[in-house]
Amino acid sequence: MRFKREHSGILQKFKNMRLAHKLMFIYSAILGVTIIVFAGQLISVANNSTELNLVNDTQKLLKETNYAIEREMDTCYRAANSLSNDYNTMSYFNFWDKNDKADIVSFKLDLTYKVEQILSLSGDINVIRMFMSNPNFPEIGSIIYSDSRLTNKKTILEESTNILDGYWQLDHYEKNYNISSLSQRSVVSLFRPILYRNIKKLGIIEVTVDTNTFFRNIFSQPENENMVSFVIVNNEKVITADNSTFIKKYKFDKFEMLKYYLDHDLKGKSGNIRLIKDGIPMNLIYDYIDKLDCSVCYVVTNESIRTNIKNKRNLIILESLLAMVVLCVLIYFFTNILLIKMKQIIASMRKVESGKLDIRVDVSGQDEMSELAYHFNKMLGKIGDLISEVVKKQEAKKNAEIHALFSQINSHFIINTLQNISMMAEIDCKFEVADSITSLGKLLRYSMKWSKESVRLREEIEYVENYVILMNMRYDFEIKLDIQIPNQLMQYEVLKMMLQPIIENAIYYGIEPLAKGGNITVLGYSEDEFTIIEIIDDGVGMDAECLQKVQQGLLLNLPHEYKQEGKGNGIGLSNVNERIKLFYGDNYGIEILSKNGSYTKVIIKLPDNSNK
Repeated sequence: MRFKREHSGILQKFKNMRLAHKLMFIYSAILGVTIIVFAGQLISVANNSTELNLVNDTQKLLKETNYAIEREMDTCYRAANSLSNDYNTMSYFNFWDKNDKADIVSFKLDLTYKVEQILSLSGDINVIRMFMSNPNFPEIGSIIYSDSRLTNKKTILEESTNILDGYWQLDHYEKNYNISSLSQRSVVSLFRPILYRNIKKLGIIEVTVDTNTFFRNIFSQPENENMVSFVIVNNEKVITADNSTFIKKYKFDKFEMLKYYLDHDLKGKSGNIRLIKDGIPMNLIYDYIDKLDCSVCYVVTNESIRTNIKNKRNLIILESLLAMVVLCVLIYFFTNILLIKMKQIIASMRKVESGKLDIRVDVSGQDEMSELAYHFNKMLGKIGDLISEVVKKQEAKKNAEIHALFSQINSHFIINTLQNISMMAEIDCKFEVADSITSLGKLLRYSMKWSKESVRLREEIEYVENYVILMNMRYDFEIKLDIQIPNQLMQYEVLKMMLQPIIENAIYYGIEPLAKGGNITVLGYSEDEFTIIEIIDDGVGMDAECLQKVQQGLLLNLPHEYKQEGKGNGIGLSNVNERIKLFYGDNYGIEILSKNGSYTKVIIKLPDNSNK
């Protein structure tokens, strides 16, 4: 009730305002709302754009980080393989004679030289050590040790044997076996079995890299206040730069990183999720590395950019409001000038109200106010005549009829109706009609449902099969459709309505002129970096001149089609070819081959499907 009274009071005050004040109020309200809405939309678009760009840039950075880690892994693998695949070294380990003292010295010098060569060529590797299973084999310098020295010997032996790519131990303190070396550093180690002729196990080789070097991208930007990177190892350990400005600014420590990771169950996954930390929106971009059993993560925020944008927005609003105040003053001034004649008319009306019907308003100019004054004077003349006449009131009764009631029938209604008709045909044992109606319903459902640009190849094939079924109802002859596509390729996503225009061309311009049955074969296979789909008909084909025109049209992206008036769906080869190039790139598209009186083959080249 109180709100209604206040609302009524505001409306009453507005009604009591003078026209110039009302206009000024309306202009001010429109401008003010426009400025505020525009500024809000501007900020929203800018925030979304900066956040999207930040996420895209971070995803690229994540790929670079993973690539750098893979290079370090590859360096360790190559170093381990260099020694493990050295025939002389492996033979010496296998056939070692403890009584040959001179030979062990020569072997030590040779092995030390090989290790130093590997370390010099692989600058990131710190240490290469070999742990021998033979307890009698002598320990040599800082290279060869007994496997009894391994800290987690059982785990290392089991994991390095079971895992083909070896066992990785991330961010652990390096074990110093030399008494003279007391310093410990955080390292990443690769453990792989030493095998003689890939059969007999002789021991374990360890290749070690500093953690800061192995994950160099993780520690490379500690001063960045908009981003922090970290690695989650086996759901329990976090590797990150402890001096990160982001961590200090937003109090986003290791435990909170691990909590977000575990709460969202991100192990073994890759993607992007949105987080809210103390009211600040953030994005967590993550990727899992299977060989290391770890996830590389980036947390980014555009909060500093959002703050700058808000400050600029406030400045724009303030400047706009000041400009609006100046504009309102100008509007008020010019409105009063425009309303001078209206005030004269109002003054004359008040005199007429007092009984002076001989009053007339001076008419000058051709604007709306002058026209109003003219009609006002004319009205006063008629009033004098109407006083002496009997005013008869007539009531006009108008009967309004509502015409043109439109019923909007949506696609669901159409499809349900077709299903009902199909059931009625089946009841009447008209199974061919029922099948045709069912196929038509599937065609309608497929064509009306356009929620995305691409569909599974299986769905596109089903659509083509239904289309051919309907075409067979139309002709006296039978068109056979032969699908030769592997099951795994059926899951490949292709552009929707990609095959149907080509099948339609094959029927109309290949098989129909023969006036007899024909065959259409659809082949699918992978070749090099392409996925190939071929549509072959055994129709009339094309002569060399027509084929050249069609090929030229595809090459130059011209809307040339070998179609006749009244046929074709308007999509055609050139449109399909253009859609493929726009969606996948210029390396993909359509090629066409044909032999007059024999066949026509349309070849669709799409990206390779082997990794999908």
